[in-house]
Amino acid sequence: FNEVILQLVRVITEIVVTEGSSVWLWDEEQAGHLVCASMYLDGRDITADFLRLPPGKGIVGWVGTHRQTVNVTDVTTDARFAATIDTKTGYTTRSILAVPLITHNRVIGVLELVNKLEGHFDQRDCELAETVAAYAANAIENARLMNSLRQHRDALETQNEALDAFAHSVAHDLKNPLTLVVGFADMLRDGF
Repeated sequence: FNEVILQLVRVITEIVVTEGSSVWLWDEEQAGHLVCASMYLDGRDITADFLRLPPGKGIVGWVGTHRQTVNVTDVTTDARFAATIDTKTGYTTRSILAVPLITHNRVIGVLELVNKLEGHFDQRDCELAETVAAYAANAIENARLMNSLRQHRDALETQNEALDAFAHSVAHDLKNPLTLVVGFADMLRDGF
């Protein structure tokens, strides 16, 4: 699952030629919060579990809530921009292209691209990011489903092993009394 997302942020950073990108997913434990699933800046993975945004916070939060792509050429002029992530990472964001990750008609997160290296994000970049986001949302959802299936399979295997051990225990516990009954039945048959 994490490998899928890390590969996505690496590739989209190279294709659109930006300083970096990140994927933010809705937190399954705290409703409304977005958690950074992967962040790739300046050619390296700097994903950190502590990066999270409260409901509707920042451009990413706005995109996740409103289901709309946002292209901000200068974040200092956009009231939605939350500098808290820059403060935590030591990074300086100048421009953002943020696209919702939508699958089965629901937003599962946001794909964010930061600081285009030459010029500003244009319509072609938006279309490309939206196309990649559509495929990425399905890939992320499939990876989550596969992970869930693995967990269920492992739980079933554990339960089967416990049932098998119980069956052996019951069989052993019943074998001793049955051996006595069969022995006495043989004696009765042979003696009478």
